[in-house]
Amino acid sequence: PRTGWRTGNENVTPDRIHSNIASAKKKLLQFEFFLIDGGYAAAAGDWLTLNDAFKDRMAEISRAVRAAGAVPGLRIAPFVISSKSPYFSKDGWVLKNRKGKPVRASFSWDGDHDLYALDVTHPGVQDYVRSVISTIRREWGMGLLVLDAMNAASLPGARRDRTLSRAEVQKLGNSIVRSAAGRDLHIFCGAMPLSCAAGFADALLAGGASKHHAAVLNLFGGVKHQDSGSEISGALIRAFMDRHLWVQMPEGVSFRTDASRRDAHEARSLRDLALTLGGVFAVSDDLPSYDEEDCAALRSELVHFRFSSRGRAAMTGPLERSPIGILSNRAGYISMFNMSDAPAGRVLTRETLAAAGFSTCSIVRNLGNGVYYNLSRPEFVMLPARGSAVFKIEG
Repeated sequence: PRTGWRTGNENVTPDRIHSNIASAKKKLLQFEFFLIDGGYAAAAGDWLTLNDAFKDRMAEISRAVRAAGAVPGLRIAPFVISSKSPYFSKDGWVLKNRKGKPVRASFSWDGDHDLYALDVTHPGVQDYVRSVISTIRREWGMGLLVLDAMNAASLPGARRDRTLSRAEVQKLGNSIVRSAAGRDLHIFCGAMPLSCAAGFADALLAGGASKHHAAVLNLFGGVKHQDSGSEISGALIRAFMDRHLWVQMPEGVSFRTDASRRDAHEARSLRDLALTLGGVFAVSDDLPSYDEEDCAALRSELVHFRFSSRGRAAMTGPLERSPIGILSNRAGYISMFNMSDAPAGRVLTRETLAAAGFSTCSIVRNLGNGVYYNLSRPEFVMLPARGSAVFKIEG
């Protein structure tokens, strides 16, 4: 599944999910999946103990999603546990450091920051993870798993099995999940070591790039970690892996800026990123709040996305000391992203199109304002802070 709706992390209830399923059908918004991001578990790591709102309702939600012709999905962090979970006190389950202290996972779940890594080499942990995945698949009827904080499996620590390298431990955790999930369950991953994601993840969340990309990100003007600029930078850097190893999934995009914590330009940039990547496109707005203008914009975006999903994305040109990054898609799209906190611009030329593989083309249309440009003469494109522009190559 490539296009979908996701709950986000606030005000997550079964009734709200049902309302959005019904609204999508009424407003002719054709999504391929509906994803529950959080808000359902008693505590992180205690995935099968549902809170009062979701108790005995997961299978019901899955049936409603499937009746709408879509795939039901759930987000979990299988190798992370909260100190509030009863499993936290299980002997040997929590990964310890050299001083015997639990290893913290740099992750939060439903506002809980007191989270720790599990020792994936412990047989009890392995059995528990298998039972969680199996229950989600068989009893709750989910067809999509979004696995977050996957790197918790391979954090430094003293494990029960000390013969395995951290990469081997990560791959062990992956294999446990996949064996319980089966090949028909779609798996999207976040915070996953890239070398271990190949062959395991169907899609990779295009979140903020890791510290290992810091030197590269400095070429984009010192983009901050874990903001929209970092998310876009990370996606640009990983674009050459797209379709070879996985597809990319930006965080939930928004068509209603009043419902988003991002400003209008950031929200637009993430939509342009999702469109140009052609990977996975997920909306996180409340669909009942959409008016016809919102619906028309989303329908148009979905049409372009279905075209772009046939192509392969690539970063265009070498990295420069410029805040403007360029991403192209072989299906006929090219986008410019300003990842700085100030307005910035860059020249768009026929050479830019040639570098993207469109050497015979010179006509482009700005999808934001509908304006056509003939690049037989260079065009200077000015972008607002955190802004973007996406162009359809017309000929």
